[in-house]
Amino acid sequence: MKKEEIKNYIENQNEIIELVSEQVHNHWMIWAKELLQSEPNISIERRTRWKDECFMDYKDLSEEMKNLDRKFATEIVKTIFKK
Repeated sequence: MKKEEIKNYIENQNEIIELVSEQVHNHWMIWAKELLQSEPNISIERRTRWKDECFMDYKDLSEEMKNLDRKFATEIVKTIFKK
């Protein structure tokens, strides 16, 4: 692989991970919001942390939060391209 091909491959891979990460985050938010409504025993601390740090668009998350979504996205992408 030439240097330019490697660069394009890495850029494409990163773009795919970011797109999947955004969807992972969106689906997590749906699940988490439903959980907060249905489970009264979730701590106030967790409720507050999720609302303050996680219930926002993916692009607005901290890098730390994005990395959690990227971890799941990477596993999904690996599974898809495994074959």
